[in-house]
Amino acid sequence: MTFKDEVDEYLHRTGMFSTHLAEKATGDTSAYQRLKNGVTPRQRTIDKFRQFMTDHPDGVLPPPKPEFKYKNPRDAFRIRKKVQYVQTASIAPYMTTPRKPNVDETQLVRVDRDPCEYCATRRDYGCRHYPLQRTASY
Repeated sequence: MTFKDEVDEYLHRTGMFSTHLAEKATGDTSAYQRLKNGVTPRQRTIDKFRQFMTDHPDGVLPPPKPEFKYKNPRDAFRIRKKVQYVQTASIAPYMTTPRKPNVDETQLVRVDRDPCEYCATRRDYGCRHYPLQRTASY
């Protein structure tokens, strides 16, 4: 039985993850991956693996994942964003009041942003099928 087979049998028997075993035994999560890829480890690394496997015959469970207060992790972001908005509104009320833009609305021109059917260039950029329309507002 090779050393790799010993480690595989230990992982199968205990149900540990390979990266967790490598981290606990050697402090390097990629040690098992190198062993699996055919790289022969040093004797010191083999001794560390064997020492860990004899000290913990039933394996070691990874630490439990933290429990979220919210079922959907995005909810925490949404609530945090809402709290930020309320804090900003209470600190600087002038930022929440809409300001009228300093633009003369008679000069505004509606622009078609749909892509050209032939070359897929946006029409407001202009192409040889739809040349750019220069107006006084540019």
